[in-house]
Amino acid sequence: MSQPLGNQAVGKRAIRFPVVTVSGSDYEMGCQIGEARREAIRAMYDEVLFAMVEGRPPFGTGLTEDQLMDEARRYISTVEAFAPTVADELRGMSAGSGLTLEQTYVMQVPFAGCGLLMNSAGWREPAETLSKYLAGTAGGCTTFSVTPEVTAGGKVFVGQTCDYLPHYKKYWIILEKIPKNGPSMLNATPGGVLAWGNGMNSAGIGLEYNLLGYPDAKYGLTPFVVGRMIFNATTFEEAVEVALRTERASAWNWMIADETGRTCNLETTALEHEMIEPEDGILTHANCYLTDRFTKEDLSVQLLPDSPVRTTRLRELLAERAGSLGVDYVKSCYEDHLGFPASICRHPVPDVPTHENLDTNVLVISDLQERKLYVCPGPVCEHELVEYTFSGS
Repeated sequence: MSQPLGNQAVGKRAIRFPVVTVSGSDYEMGCQIGEARREAIRAMYDEVLFAMVEGRPPFGTGLTEDQLMDEARRYISTVEAFAPTVADELRGMSAGSGLTLEQTYVMQVPFAGCGLLMNSAGWREPAETLSKYLAGTAGGCTTFSVTPEVTAGGKVFVGQTCDYLPHYKKYWIILEKIPKNGPSMLNATPGGVLAWGNGMNSAGIGLEYNLLGYPDAKYGLTPFVVGRMIFNATTFEEAVEVALRTERASAWNWMIADETGRTCNLETTALEHEMIEPEDGILTHANCYLTDRFTKEDLSVQLLPDSPVRTTRLRELLAERAGSLGVDYVKSCYEDHLGFPASICRHPVPDVPTHENLDTNVLVISDLQERKLYVCPGPVCEHELVEYTFSGS
């Protein structure tokens, strides 16, 4: 297997994301996020709204702004019933940012095919129809976890790329939350979004996730809400339990690890799940089901047909250095361009409208034992990782 085909040009840029640290009750932390990123959150909402109302699937919904607000009001009651502490944080974020509560909830939906909009738009349209909109622009989040047996120094790493609308890149921050009760969390996320995943908590729990699609969606909690709840876990078992027992709205993939090296991949639908264990110390995943019983009705692989290639390719690259994997080599694997433009390292496609395009917004790698977060913007091949730690470290 050849080395990753990243950009070999010298002079890669090291860009440091804004760091926002908040503390207190859930409501207080939400307020502080809203106040700290007020203008950016309001600008991002305008772009989210444009993509949802004017864009084509999977970003566009076919709904008007008034219809989106009606959906959001229904979703508010769902979150208040099943995740009251998250509802408190969202109320605070609304108060701090100046967005209405409904607008704040709309910010928590990554694709039209997820969560509150699932039964109104998105996957209701056949996936083969949706896939034509992404012809030439496909690509998505590619996730990994490695255990001590395959790393240098017995480290545990978990991470992923986040591929999304190119113009969202300017909204990403490093967010540290220090709650009154429970572990602190450190992750990369667009300001105004609860938890995109992509990080860890102070108990040594790491979390990453991928979009999946399956035809059993219902009203429930969107992945960003569930992810925020997982970050409250203090043990590996508790984190897995939250992912599996929460009232999920839709399909999603969860990769969870802890500092001792326990790791698993949870392929879920709204109603069912399967667990995948590491093979030879390595787990990789993208936007398709690997479990046989889900593959027949897998909508995500039709939408993002490059997903199996990205899953396999990343595993092959990581396996080349099994026993000596370090952060720098893992990062180089994410510079790979096999299948370009729908490659692990995702670049915007020229002549495709911004609100219908995809590129790598960020790469995030968590060192769970050292409690260090390594982050760079995309394209990964053009940037260097920057290290972030908990403020008390």
